[in-house]
Amino acid sequence: MCNLIWGICGQKPADDAPYTRDSGFLKRVERQCETISRAKELPSALQHEYAEELKRIAEIREHCNGSGNGLQPPKLRCSLVKSISPIPSRKVVGNVLEIPGFGNVRLAEVEITEVPQDPGTPPGIYFELNMLKMKMGCIGDGYAAAANSGGQWPSRTVKTGFVVLVRDMDAVVWRLRQLSACVL
Repeated sequence: MCNLIWGICGQKPADDAPYTRDSGFLKRVERQCETISRAKELPSALQHEYAEELKRIAEIREHCNGSGNGLQPPKLRCSLVKSISPIPSRKVVGNVLEIPGFGNVRLAEVEITEVPQDPGTPPGIYFELNMLKMKMGCIGDGYAAAANSGGQWPSRTVKTGFVVLVRDMDAVVWRLRQLSACVL
């Protein structure tokens, strides 16, 4: 089973400011990344990846109150999953499931990117939800993602897609348990 964090994004920022400039949101994402990056069970490659995410958050805070480095729009990543219940002989940290001899699986990752708008208009925000993201780390090497939904917020389509994808999270975890039992 999954422990979900429905409030990771929090309330909509004041004055239509983008989430990438909201200090509360940045703190929640930073805490989530710190928790995962410091877990001893996590492979070093993933620890490095989450450490890089922490650097990106610091950079977003440093440059223009969250508006990025001036070269590209800020992009953040977080998860709607706080934790996954333990799976025997598998490493589980936050939303990450490490399957020895196979690779890693991440559940319910949300990428948030600023979208430039007309001058004088606050940037829009593009949300992309990836319910299942896999990186193979065995003899074969590759990536796969499934059950994705995205769009510029606010949008009825994005909200509906997120709800449909997230409500089936326990079914996704159940399938992952089956998959991980078959590996090795």
